[in-house]
Amino acid sequence: MYFSLNSRSVLVPLLLAFLFGCRSDRTAPEKIVIETQEVPGISIRAIEVISEDICWFAGSNGCFGYTLDGGLSWSIDSIDEARGFELRSLSVLNDSTVLVLNADMPARIWRTSDRGAHWTKVFEDSSAGVFFDCMQFWDPFQGLAFGDPNQGCFHILITRDGGQSWERIPCSDLPQHQPGEAAFAASNTNIACFGSHAWIATGGHHARVLHSPDHGRSWESFAVPMIQGRDMTGTFSMDVWDDQRAVAIGGNWSEPEDDSDNLMLTEDGGRSWKLIHSDHPGYRSCIQYVPGHRAQWIMAVGYPGMDITDDGGHTWKHLNDERWYSLRFAPTGKKAFLAGPEKLGYFSLP
Repeated sequence: MYFSLNSRSVLVPLLLAFLFGCRSDRTAPEKIVIETQEVPGISIRAIEVISEDICWFAGSNGCFGYTLDGGLSWSIDSIDEARGFELRSLSVLNDSTVLVLNADMPARIWRTSDRGAHWTKVFEDSSAGVFFDCMQFWDPFQGLAFGDPNQGCFHILITRDGGQSWERIPCSDLPQHQPGEAAFAASNTNIACFGSHAWIATGGHHARVLHSPDHGRSWESFAVPMIQGRDMTGTFSMDVWDDQRAVAIGGNWSEPEDDSDNLMLTEDGGRSWKLIHSDHPGYRSCIQYVPGHRAQWIMAVGYPGMDITDDGGHTWKHLNDERWYSLRFAPTGKKAFLAGPEKLGYFSLP
């Protein structure tokens, strides 16, 4: 099955991680070669990689697309009803079933079960202040979407039927949001899922991590040392290796070269986080573990460039200054796809 492979919550990625886990003593490359495809007029922040051959994306003006040949060619189209909308969240459930969610108002989720030939609107919310940041699935049936606070609490939706219907979690079941606390629709990575767990990273004037151990039925929150206190500060992206280890990155969007308190790690399921103070990237919009390297290889991208570490995040190599918004790896860890402003890309790792 193809659902949410970036969450590593299915057997295939876990098996691959086991099989390739002893590849990790090698050092990360000093440079990579990116094959780039221009996509004029489309800003792309949401991608899902299924294999080294299959990748989906969703972008601005209701556009979506996919490749079946490893990025050599792309099928690109738009959802008629979504034209003019920023599609910043994407989940691929199987070979033909995909969901997209727009960030702006009114909030809408569209679903296709025939690889984009037809789309059905399965959710809509026109309430004041609605703004969604991310959508992820635990398995082919259960998923969640996270939005900025409105109507008194965080806006978290749950589906138990593969995205055909959605329900909002009541405010009484959620941690109370703090003044000025929200999230960022930067790369569809401020939610991370593993097993029955979900973690959600927030930012702004307050930065925290929200956690559910049971597919969204109960929630708790943890303080984090990530930079915070201004509208565009906080955690922009996170990734989990297992139910204990995770990495998160963000920073100050308005001062992207500032690397103060913007990279952190946890080894206890998100209950406590440790800042990395050694030389590391400034603001980045997406961070991802490289499968098959014992949680030691991690890559980050953003509009100031691309970086990699091969020691779990403690020291970093700057690979280039190219502007990308989002990054995803195939389960083998040997190939990755990129999305950015009017472009898509892919590269291979040794």
